[in-house]
Amino acid sequence: MHKGQGKKLNLSLYLNPQHSRSDERAVEALQEWYLALRREGGSRDDISMTMRSFHRSVYLAGLQLYLLDPRLCHHVAESISREQLGVEELFAELQQCNLLPGEPAATSALESGTDGSFSPQQLEQLQLLLGHQLAAQESQRELTGMGELPESVTALLTSQQQMLAGLQQELTRLRNLAEQQSTQLQQLRVSARPVAAATTVETAKGSSTEVVDLSDLALPSEKMQKVRQKGIF
Repeated sequence: MHKGQGKKLNLSLYLNPQHSRSDERAVEALQEWYLALRREGGSRDDISMTMRSFHRSVYLAGLQLYLLDPRLCHHVAESISREQLGVEELFAELQQCNLLPGEPAATSALESGTDGSFSPQQLEQLQLLLGHQLAAQESQRELTGMGELPESVTALLTSQQQMLAGLQQELTRLRNLAEQQSTQLQQLRVSARPVAAATTVETAKGSSTEVVDLSDLALPSEKMQKVRQKGIF
């Protein structure tokens, strides 16, 4: 095409989710992107313009990778099947596969003195991360140890409170029992007084009756003696 001439080009994308995990994830990503675009609530023209711009950027990016190296384009395209793959991991893979310009991975490893798995910068970052992780674990362990002391103290206080509550209940029961016994003793004392008085009165009555009877019996005998003395018989 010469400059100044414009020509529209419509492209169709063929994906088979049933036979390729990369195709399946691509369909999911496109659907999520399209639904998010619809939720924004733009007009139909705005949505169409955004979709055309999106498709153009994606296609041109892949085309540029293909022009640089078809193997590079294919590796990046198939890597979409791994959801947890990040930029740094993908970049490291491309370097190991010699898909990026620069020295081969083996030469870099020999010069850096490593086994080819990590660069010096990556090792330094790992050391920092491990240091932070160990410090965080130590802090967590100290906090956990500090947290155990209040729990033991709380358990001890709870046990003592339960013992005190039991002692208070026992004291209350003994106090009530003592009050009941004191009341019963007072009632026995009060009820014993009339019985003793009645016994004394009955005893007195019985003795006076005997005296009367004896005197009554003695009077006829004295009269009989007087009559005899007078010579009536």
